Amino acid sequence: MGKSVPKAGGMELLWTNPDREKAFAAQKVSLDLSRWKFMIITTAYGSATLIPVGLSGRISASEGSSANPVSTRLFNSDSTGINFQQGLYAGGQGGWSDQAAVPYQIFGISI
Repeated sequence: MGKSVPKAGGMELLWTNPDREKAFAAQKVSLDLSRWKFMIITTAYGSATLIPVGLSGRISASEGSSANPVSTRLFNSDSTGINFQQGLYAGGQGGWSDQAAVPYQIFGISI
């Protein structure tokens, strides 16, 4: 008998923000993450964060504005979803904002 070949993992789009141009308040995005090892969170401006499910992290975005060039948003995750905090602009007119580092898509990755 031959050796079995391990099954390759996969990636699946789990959630898309219906309006990435709109403010995104601090909130939980409820998802079943129990079958995923990792997740990728993209922002409305094209940046992406890869992180293991169950850990805390941040998403960041370079938004091309000289007044607020970079924004970030903290989050924590578990098998039931992702809790996003309010976003934060750095530099210039920095401060807390629901417009900062708006999440756009969430992918699940298994290996």
